[in-house]
Amino acid sequence: TDNVALDDDDDDDKEEDVASKDDKEEEVASKDDEAVRLGLANEEPLTKGATDYEDALAATLRAAATCDDETSMDATMEALSNIEKDALRRAASVRDAAVEVRRRRAALQESSYLLNVSSSTQAKASRTKQRTPIRFARRNREPRDDAREALSMRQLLAKGALLVIQLDDASMHRFDYFAIDPSDGTTTTTPIEDRDDLLGEYQKWRKKYSMKTDEETWRAAIDGRLAEQADRFRAALAALDVMLKNSSAIVLIRLLDGPDEYARPPKDGDVAIVWSGGVQDGGFDVKFHDRARTSAPVVASCINWLDSHKVLAQRFLRTDSCTTDQDEGSPLSYLRVIRLLFQQAVIR
Repeated sequence: TDNVALDDDDDDDKEEDVASKDDKEEEVASKDDEAVRLGLANEEPLTKGATDYEDALAATLRAAATCDDETSMDATMEALSNIEKDALRRAASVRDAAVEVRRRRAALQESSYLLNVSSSTQAKASRTKQRTPIRFARRNREPRDDAREALSMRQLLAKGALLVIQLDDASMHRFDYFAIDPSDGTTTTTPIEDRDDLLGEYQKWRKKYSMKTDEETWRAAIDGRLAEQADRFRAALAALDVMLKNSSAIVLIRLLDGPDEYARPPKDGDVAIVWSGGVQDGGFDVKFHDRARTSAPVVASCINWLDSHKVLAQRFLRTDSCTTDQDEGSPLSYLRVIRLLFQQAVIR
C-alpha cells in the first residue's frame, strides 16, 4: 500500500512538471507571436488591414510607455520605425491613386464636354456626325452674322485693343469676346472704337519726318515709337492679369515692327496668348470649365475660325502662359515676343 501511494505521488509530480513545461512553452509562443505582431522578428508588419495596424500601433505605444531596459527600448524603437515606414507607404499609395483618379475623371469630363455628335437616332439614320456651327458674339450681346462679328474683331485688333475670347459656359458652340483698352484713359480719352488704327497712327506720326531724315535721327525716333508700343503691351498684360486672374481665355493683341528706313512700311502681326490664370497645385484647383476653355480642341477651333474669317494678320504667333512676368525667357517677355513674331535676330 505504501509503494502504491509513492507511485501515485511520483505520477502527480510528473504531471505537474509536464503542465509547468506546457505553460512555459505557451508563454514563449505567446511572446514570439507578440514579437512578430509588433514587427520585432524581421517580419513585415501591418499587412492584414486596418485592424492589425491599429492593434500593433496600440501595443507598441503601450510597450514604449513601459519599457525600462536597453533591449526592450531598442525593440520598441524598431517596431515604431516599421510602423512609420508602413504608414508612409500607405499614404504614398493613397496619394498616387487619388492623383490618377483625378486625371482620369478630368479627361473623361473633357471628352464628354467637347464631344459633338448628333442624337443616337440621327446617328443611326445618317451614320454621320451632325456638327453645330461655331458662333462668335460680343459679350452680353446676341450673335450676329459671322461677317459682322469678324469685322468687329478685326477693327478692335487693328486699333490696338486686347481682344479676350472665352468659350461660353452654357454652350460649347459659342465664343464670347470683349476688348480691353490698354490705355484705360491714361494716354487718351478717346474711346477705342473712335480712334485710328495702328497703321493710321503710324502714318500720321511718320509725317513728322521725310526721306531727308538722317539714319541716326530716324533710328532714335523708331526706338521711341517701339518703346511706346512696349508700354502698351505691358499695360495690356497688367489689365489681363487683373481681370482674368483666376480664369482662362484666348487673348489676341496686334503689334508693329520698327522699319529700319523711312520708305519701308511697318509690318503687323498678331500674338495669340492661351492664358491660364490661377493655375495652382498642378491645375487641380482650377475649375473644369476654365480648363476646357484652353483645351487643344477649343483653341484649335477658335483660331481656325478667326483665320478663315480673316480676323488675324498674316504674321501670327501663339504662346501659352499663366504669368505676365517680363523676365528674360518668360513666354510673354516683350522682347521675346517681338523677335519671334517678326523673326528678328538677336545681336550679342
